[in-house]
Amino acid sequence: MPSTKLSQIDWVSIAPWTLLLQVPGVALGKPLLIGIVGSLLLGGWPSNLLELVQTDIITAWESDGGFESLSIGYLLAQGPRTWVASILWLIAWFMLGSSIVDHATRMLCQERETTLTRSLIMIPNRFFSLLGGLSLTLGSIVLLAGILWVLSWFGSLALVKPIYEVAWPLMAILLGLPLFLLILGFLVGWPLMLCAVVIDKSDAFDATSRMFAYLFQRLFSLLFYLLIAFAIGTLCHWILATLQLGTQFVLEPFTPSGEISWSNGVLSNLFEGFYFAYFFSASAAVYLMRRKRIDDQPIDEMEV
Repeated sequence: MPSTKLSQIDWVSIAPWTLLLQVPGVALGKPLLIGIVGSLLLGGWPSNLLELVQTDIITAWESDGGFESLSIGYLLAQGPRTWVASILWLIAWFMLGSSIVDHATRMLCQERETTLTRSLIMIPNRFFSLLGGLSLTLGSIVLLAGILWVLSWFGSLALVKPIYEVAWPLMAILLGLPLFLLILGFLVGWPLMLCAVVIDKSDAFDATSRMFAYLFQRLFSLLFYLLIAFAIGTLCHWILATLQLGTQFVLEPFTPSGEISWSNGVLSNLFEGFYFAYFFSASAAVYLMRRKRIDDQPIDEMEV
């Protein structure tokens, strides 16, 4: 009787979305360590900006009537220190996030592991490539917004106002729609750009091109991947919240009264580190799946 050899089923090739099922386990490795260190050193969302959201913005919303009060001018008027601190916080997490993406991708692609030191050394090169891509996108946004502003200024002149009113629908399509897509890509697609810089060693132009291609092509598959990632992240949140509450409940009788808030803060930072680790690890998984879907590159391929 001939012998039969059982082979392992490659579920990722059959159903690429199953790669997301590996993300929680991947995030519990070195990405979690980086996330905890970042959470302890940087904290979560900057406290001064969080205070701005909790007090000034909510007060403005309740007193001045909704979205009309939340203009960019109002937010910028809250003081430069708030925004400088927030920008520095974002830059720091961009840099740590690139290291998390590196380690997570190596684990997802089953590539040779790298040391934390080498991963951190590579951060400046990645950051400048990412900064170039973001600047390229932001510069395009400013350019289109400037053109629209100039055209609107000319349209206010009595001599050309009739022509402006007739041509406005065409200008809205040719300039307004691209401006909206650029802003959407800038706000939503930056994790894909970060992954392109880390995983494929892309320069600013290639990273920007990949970001928009993976964001807008075959949109329904992207929405499906994001839904699965969100569902898994929500389940992880429930588990972590239960563990955090249980740990605090067990430790409370043995913790001096003055140390309870401190210990709770440490626990919050430790568990918060997982959220950052999961976010960047899931971003790496989504990027690999989108790259396979759009460019037909193997999921387990990584530039090392």
